[in-house]
Amino acid sequence: MVSIVQVILAGSTAAFSARPKKAKSLRGRSSLSWELTMSKIVIVFYVINALQAMIILAGNAFTIYVFWYRRNNLKRTGLLLINLAVIDLLVGVATFIEISPQILQKDTIEPIHYDDPISVFQVLCSCSSVICLVAVSLERAYAVLKPLRHRAASTQAYILSVVFVWVGGLAMALVYTLEMFQLLPTIYSTVIQDVALVSAFVVVVAAYMAIHTRLKLTVPSLEAHNRHSAEQNAKLSRTLFFVIAVSLSLWLPSIVLYTIDDFCPDCTLPEVLLFISRVLHLTNSMINPVVYSYRMPMFKESMRKCLTKCSVNNKRDMSEESTQSGTFDTPL
Repeated sequence: MVSIVQVILAGSTAAFSARPKKAKSLRGRSSLSWELTMSKIVIVFYVINALQAMIILAGNAFTIYVFWYRRNNLKRTGLLLINLAVIDLLVGVATFIEISPQILQKDTIEPIHYDDPISVFQVLCSCSSVICLVAVSLERAYAVLKPLRHRAASTQAYILSVVFVWVGGLAMALVYTLEMFQLLPTIYSTVIQDVALVSAFVVVVAAYMAIHTRLKLTVPSLEAHNRHSAEQNAKLSRTLFFVIAVSLSLWLPSIVLYTIDDFCPDCTLPEVLLFISRVLHLTNSMINPVVYSYRMPMFKESMRKCLTKCSVNNKRDMSEESTQSGTFDTPL
């Protein structure tokens, strides 16, 4: 354990010295103290990222199980939500792949490089997650504004939506790859990604403003024959709006910081801010199951059943162990 911590300290010091910084008039002792402080901060954030990755994997795996098991309740909307959970699950996998080499190396730890295949995979999953949120917003708007047409929509349209999400993510990953191999200037890459993300924000806001307006103008007497369906659509739309609003708000700090970093090469951003933005970015992939558990009764019910079943099995195992122990302790 001590050797791992020493390796992390050495590697994290290398990580901060590897990035060019503005000259600082620090003496030897103060410089060493600064490096040690930053090394401790790096360790803290590595631990936080590892815990986030574990929660992302467990939470989204359970989400996929619940939405697949209760797919008849969600109907075709469940396809988009399962796709979103799969994307977030892959973000957790990619995070583990990024962090593991930092701890498993025996001699020194290299800083996390953002010019390798796993970084491209991270961009693919992150951008696909945002595009999936846009697809969910448009689907909810269509369900509320055109309920009859939405009910008659084919499953093929939802499958095409899932394909569109991954194609959009691949396009953003391609832009990142071209920048990585210096085939596309960083400024152009940043502009393309920022325009895509801002467009996603605009579409989401427009979709939910339309939903809000429609729900306010709904006349109960005209909707009496379809009241239950309309209420279900409204509840699901509000829940998913909350999910999307939280997710996009967690994205904003990363967008702002990395845009400043690309457009202002002479600006020195505090490393702590970049670490915090990464924590918020990963929080985006772990927050959805938490929101579902508070806002969706069927998700809460499935979680309660799962916890009850685990508790019963645990008590049964403990009872069997105590019984076996009592049998062996009985004198002959």
